[in-house]
Amino acid sequence: MITKENIGNETFESMTINDTPALFTDMRIDRNAVPEGLYAYDIRESDDGDRLATIEPTVMVIMADHPDQE
Repeated sequence: MITKENIGNETFESMTINDTPALFTDMRIDRNAVPEGLYAYDIRESDDGDRLATIEPTVMVIMADHPDQE
């Protein structure tokens, strides 16, 4: 997890979402670590895993329901 203590050591990818510049990481981010003036959102993957489906304030994942889990 990215925290206030280690956020400066992390590498983020730049991307554009609906003409809005964004920074991306596949790590969880402690919302208290987000610098003032920036916002954090989670990206939900599609059920088939082929694409990004939604951008939400918080995404919770229940791995037991994932088709690849037994």
